[in-house]
Amino acid sequence: MKKLEFSCTETLNVWGGIDLMPQLLRAMKIKDPDFYARMQAFYLALNHDGILTERYSSSILLDLFFGTEFLGLNPCTVVDEIKSLEKLKISRTRAATQFKKDPLRGLWHKHYMNGDVASLAQNVEHALKDYRIPFFDEKIREAQIAGEKRFVTKEDVPIIVKDVLTNNLARRGNEGKISGEWIVYAQHENQNFYLCLAKHKDNDRDKNIREKIERICVREFPFLNNVLQEPQPKGNS
Repeated sequence: MKKLEFSCTETLNVWGGIDLMPQLLRAMKIKDPDFYARMQAFYLALNHDGILTERYSSSILLDLFFGTEFLGLNPCTVVDEIKSLEKLKISRTRAATQFKKDPLRGLWHKHYMNGDVASLAQNVEHALKDYRIPFFDEKIREAQIAGEKRFVTKEDVPIIVKDVLTNNLARRGNEGKISGEWIVYAQHENQNFYLCLAKHKDNDRDKNIREKIERICVREFPFLNNVLQEPQPKGNS
């Protein structure tokens, strides 16, 4: 795919920023019509209920598309969490949290669970720490009361698997503790502005998120200059 360049003709949005996504799509339509058609079909399908019509950076829209195309992202998991932030749906992941440290101080993030093996393994690990394996705990109590040594049998395996992969995860979801990757957003005038997606274990994660937001999102939403707080000198909390 050829490199895209934005037009010198800039359309302003209602927040006084540059409307970058239409420019990018126009350039894509000229340089790679087939890829443009795939992008258009993707956004139309994903936005069938109008949730992605405003307050979205071109960065997060591109993250959704390219993540789905090349990285195995399930975009519906992201949209569902956005709907929860918009009070349109109940979330089963961790509550949204504001960043307290540089360089993302002033922004917010919400977890979404993509459903891939890495996300599942992470949540299974956390659930084991929180709830252990209830079947094991019950068998240990029974053995202690009986004063006997007891061992796991092959008949016990399905019950253990259900505890680990079904019951514990369901309990974690019901308690709103499911963790995953991040939706990074800003709050401004009592509204959420969705900026980008991020993997919370990436190297130089916070630095890369900040650079992406300054490079793209600030051009679209100039008020981010006030939301993003300047990094404090080292030694300050």
